Amino acid sequence: MLTILVLDGDEAGQKATKDILKAFNNFKVAKLPLKDANDMLLEGRGKELYQKAVWDSTVVRQGEVLDIEDFIDKALEQPKMGLSFPWPTVTKACFGIRPNTIHIVGAAPKIGKTDHQHQLVTHLVYQEEVNVGMFDLENSPAKTAKKLAGKRDKVDYTRPDAEYDTDKLRSTLLTMQGKVRFYDRSASRDWDDIRIAIEEMHLLDGINIFILDPLTALISRYASSEANDKLNEIMTDMADLVLKYPITIFCYSHVNPKPKGNKSHEQGGKVYSHEFTGSRAMEKWAHYGHGISRDRSEDCPPERENISEFRMLFDRDFGQGYSCDVVFDERTITYLEPRRY
Repeated sequence: MLTILVLDGDEAGQKATKDILKAFNNFKVAKLPLKDANDMLLEGRGKELYQKAVWDSTVVRQGEVLDIEDFIDKALEQPKMGLSFPWPTVTKACFGIRPNTIHIVGAAPKIGKTDHQHQLVTHLVYQEEVNVGMFDLENSPAKTAKKLAGKRDKVDYTRPDAEYDTDKLRSTLLTMQGKVRFYDRSASRDWDDIRIAIEEMHLLDGINIFILDPLTALISRYASSEANDKLNEIMTDMADLVLKYPITIFCYSHVNPKPKGNKSHEQGGKVYSHEFTGSRAMEKWAHYGHGISRDRSEDCPPERENISEFRMLFDRDFGQGYSCDVVFDERTITYLEPRRY
């Protein structure tokens, strides 16, 4: 017995057709030029309806299989450079900040993750003139905003001993209105809730770049036996999210301590991607891995004080690499690559 589905052509009808075909994949499907069979009859197109249903109906694939013609226009698009980083060497190695991409930035505590993040956001907002979504899960929106304003004004507004003009701070904070949106860390640290906020910021506010810090906060409540599995689940979903929308997500990660006998991160030991907390999931799903190293020990050579090394840990798309020194200027709280002449 042959069964032909002649359901409505609207969204609800298409969903119903798909649901039925999951159970009965040998049913044929009629595609009508109007919304439904009733509209065809009302328009006096009964013979055409009969032709479409009886003779033109076909079995519809449910395996989402595509032919070249289904995506050839997309495949023919010329790759483009993305937005710049504040650090020219990083821009060159990554071909800029491009959509549909996840970056992981890892470093030990007090090495430079936060300054990397705030320098990046300030550059994107004021130099590239794009909007950014901030998901700072360790600090309040007020503190994060003051940090960003400080990068802009080259004043550390969070130091109790800093003297500054409150009106100047207010003015700078207001320049971020509509350009930086802040997630309230007191709301939830569940990925499902953060994912909804990212989608809303993208669809409603036109934001394409997101900062998530730290990634490990999403799994902090899980036992170690569950944490890696949960992080793999989160990273898989995040990869689906950046594939669905033209967005870029920067995730900042803690790293595990070096084994005994090795130079510690505090002594300038290099960061490796396998040291990321939940490294397997990150290496599997992120497109880029960046490491920040700095010697902050008492034995640090004077010429290396306040100098960090940025390194590419992995590049899943192109296999590129980079290494560059970045200087933190305490006077202006900038974190930039020295100019090369």
